[in-house]
Amino acid sequence: MTYSALTHTFSHKQAGNGFFTIALQFTRTCNYRCSHCSESSPLESLPTKQVYKIIDNLAHAGIKRVNISGGEPTLREDWLDLIDYISQKKLYSSLATNCSTITPQTLQALRGKISNLRVSIYGNERTHEAITTVPGSFQRTRETAKKSQEIGIPTYACMTVMQDNLEQIAEVRNICREVGMEKLLLYSLVPKGRGSEIYPSQRVSKEQVQTQISKIAPDTPEIYWSPFEDDGICALIQADGSLVATPYQGEPSRIKLVGWPLKESLTELWEKYPFKENYLAFNKEKMKC
Repeated sequence: MTYSALTHTFSHKQAGNGFFTIALQFTRTCNYRCSHCSESSPLESLPTKQVYKIIDNLAHAGIKRVNISGGEPTLREDWLDLIDYISQKKLYSSLATNCSTITPQTLQALRGKISNLRVSIYGNERTHEAITTVPGSFQRTRETAKKSQEIGIPTYACMTVMQDNLEQIAEVRNICREVGMEKLLLYSLVPKGRGSEIYPSQRVSKEQVQTQISKIAPDTPEIYWSPFEDDGICALIQADGSLVATPYQGEPSRIKLVGWPLKESLTELWEKYPFKENYLAFNKEKMKC
């Protein structure tokens, strides 16, 4: 499988023998209360040594890409050490953050260690801060994204699309262009966590999103739309060390427990992963992200 660090993409060949992309939660703790958050329930985090062991297991299994998430992953005291360890293991990683704790110094520390930084922008300033419930969060994110790009870290914007911000996709795309961000990644609302409370009124259809995208002239940054709907398209190692398939419509929790990477090999976990076809189909499409 050929990987391009510049674009954070893989070739499609040979992508079918097991996990190649894993989402890894550093923590469930967060200092924002975003209205759509799917990971709002508390969960105890593993100690550092055990996270190192999971990273060892990922590298040994031939995992190519690790998407670091939370909660807010930078709220862990050891988050930079964990990213450094992921880099030492030659794993390509992205870091999803709300930018609340990112400083020019931490950006310099991340340079060369992560493949890209992913910042959340949910609309214009008023809409973004209505969703995050944190005054000043829009400007902090915008400034962090600009500084990240300036020092050479590829930076993408992530936008969960809801009724409240559906018509602002073009506006967010313009914000990305102004800052110099390379991609705008659109995700669907997941009926999980706080997201389940607003799902009935805020859910948008694929057709609605495609209609908005069709109004935007092809240009940079590129827009990628990822409906997060089919069972098990994401293999997620939660903060407590469990590997789950998500989303999963068969349980109110929207996850299906697969196993424990500290006790089982990734090969064993793949063998019993119940949604292989969905995972492979979705992640082959997302290889370009």
